[in-house]
Amino acid sequence: MGKKKKKENQVGQFKEARSSFPEALLAFQIQIKEEAINQLLFELKQLKEKNKKYHERNDYLKEEQLGHIRSLLSNLKTQDKELEQKEVVTRDDVEAAMREKWQYVRDQEMLLKELRSKINEVEHKLLVKQAEKDYWLEYKNVGSGEHAKQIKLLENDIHGLKDDLEQMTEYYRHTLETTKEKMDRLVEKQMNEKKEWATENAVQHIDKTSHREIEENEWLKEEVEMYRKEVSDLEASAQLLEEENIYMIRSLFNCRLQNLKISGHLFLTQGAGLQVQGEELLSEDLEGLQCRDYAAKTDAGDESTKSTAPLAIEKEVFSDTQSETEAEKQEDSYEDLWGEPMAPALNYLLYEDEKDIQEYSKLGPLGTKLMSAVGRAMPIHEELREMSSKCQFEDSFDTYKSEGHITYRMIKSVFT
Repeated sequence: MGKKKKKENQVGQFKEARSSFPEALLAFQIQIKEEAINQLLFELKQLKEKNKKYHERNDYLKEEQLGHIRSLLSNLKTQDKELEQKEVVTRDDVEAAMREKWQYVRDQEMLLKELRSKINEVEHKLLVKQAEKDYWLEYKNVGSGEHAKQIKLLENDIHGLKDDLEQMTEYYRHTLETTKEKMDRLVEKQMNEKKEWATENAVQHIDKTSHREIEENEWLKEEVEMYRKEVSDLEASAQLLEEENIYMIRSLFNCRLQNLKISGHLFLTQGAGLQVQGEELLSEDLEGLQCRDYAAKTDAGDESTKSTAPLAIEKEVFSDTQSETEAEKQEDSYEDLWGEPMAPALNYLLYEDEKDIQEYSKLGPLGTKLMSAVGRAMPIHEELREMSSKCQFEDSFDTYKSEGHITYRMIKSVFT
């Protein structure tokens, strides 16, 4: 029984398999047909879209064609109107136009011939220039080196000739200068010899009075040189004496200020009537305070030295002044040299009474200004009095001349 059931099952399965194969084949064919139909529908859709686009384009082209037709019609109408407005052309007009055209063509042909001839000339010139170019290129590549060597040799020759020329010119210039110097020396020597001979000849044939005048003139020149030398020496000595006097006066003034009981700054600013401004007052007041502090410290031990130093300086100054006054008394020409003395003003400044110190302290703010000595140019000698008239001068000169010698007063009268 079991075996029968198994056989029946196998037969049933085989029958089912035989029945399912044609169905599958049919289903496959159906599927292929459906795909072909879908493809055809898609292509149909695309063709419809293209047809629609083509219709639109045809409409646009028709409209454009109509527009062109309208414009052509309008142009034709305008041309017709223009033709109607133009005059009627006759045979003569046509012949004249043909003649003008023929003449224009002939002129153009002549112009072309001229242009061709010019082109031929330009080509000929171009060939000539090309030949020149080839020649110069060949020269540049071949002959330029030899010519460069020749040019260098010629330049060297020129430099050598220039050097020789410079040497020759220098030599001839030197010889010319030497010959000129020799000639100048010879001429000068001959001139001096001629002058000496002329002076000797003139001295031999001159009279006694003129000879005497010449000798006196030479002696007078020597005396004038000596006098000028003495004057320069006296000027230098006078300048030195003036400087010494100024130095002595300054030292006396400083010594007197040291002995005063008020500061030198106060004396200079208030007592002497000097004024300074601003920062100079402050700086100099500080210096004055430092000096006074230093003086107060050294007063206890150095009072004797302070008192003796000014006295020694005063003695030296007075001894110098006495010696100067004695020397002035001995020489008559220096009696009125120095002018008025400066003693009253110095006595007023240096030896003023110390009772006026309180007045100086009430004059205002303290300040300082250093003493300065300014020199002034003065004559060394007093000029001699002029003579009353020229006649007296001539008479005196004649008297001197008769005496036979020249005196110091004659020289002074001549130079004054």
